Amino acid sequence: MGGKSNDAVIGGKSNDAVIGGKSNDAVIGGKSNDAVIGGKSNDAVIGWKSNDAVIGGKSNDAVIGGKSNDAVIGWKSNDAVIGGKSNDAVIGGKSNDAVIGGKSNDAVIGGKSNDAVIGGKSNDAVIGGKSNDAVIGGKSNEAVIGGKSNDAVIGGKSNDAVIGGKSNDAVIGGKSNDAVIGGKSNDAVIGGKSNDAVIGGKSNDAVIGGKSNDAVIGWKSNDAVIPRMDQYTKKDPKKMWKVRTLRQLIELLGHEDVSCKIFQEGQN
Repeated sequence: MGGKSNDAVIGGKSNDAVIGGKSNDAVIGGKSNDAVIGGKSNDAVIGWKSNDAVIGGKSNDAVIGGKSNDAVIGWKSNDAVIGGKSNDAVIGGKSNDAVIGGKSNDAVIGGKSNDAVIGGKSNDAVIGGKSNDAVIGGKSNEAVIGGKSNDAVIGGKSNDAVIGGKSNDAVIGGKSNDAVIGGKSNDAVIGGKSNDAVIGGKSNDAVIGGKSNDAVIGWKSNDAVIPRMDQYTKKDPKKMWKVRTLRQLIELLGHEDVSCKIFQEGQN
């Protein structure tokens, strides 16, 4: 455990609880499975060779995973929570954190406040937390999912599934071919730079094509579909298409009580 001054607190060969002290410390896990925990000041809290629980302390910490599968968790203040070299659970804490995936397949999850939740170098699950987050895909194929509040959910550099969460989100495709899907509330669902499937969610969404050839599809509610500006729409660039169900069209035309007779060929 660290003391009153700036210390380097390093775990040993066995399973240790490695805890920072009252000043700015470097708190580093050892060779076995350790609990590596920041102290009362701004610490660098780093996992090392084995599966560690790497947890921020009471101040603004850099919380970084090590070489094995770690749980990397922010705590009470604004932390930089970063995955390490293996498959980590990287989770934001109680304040505004930067939660960033590492080099392997990570679960990157926002915490209780407004976080920047960013995928890393491999295939990550990047998920918003309880507040308004920026949820951004990384360099590989990822599931980028909004959380419980109003999020900006943005695809990364590879083919991502970019999905809105429970509140009103901006769901935006990235640089590659993405599936961009609205969530449970009123979302702006926008295609990115490549060929995307842009699909409305369960509520009234604005579903907008991006810069390439996108499939722009409304879903369960009254979605406003704005197509990509191509040879079909450039004459009226402000045109908006409204998605209607068959039942809505029948009601709009006043044909609710009209029965349709189906004739088959060969019948008299």
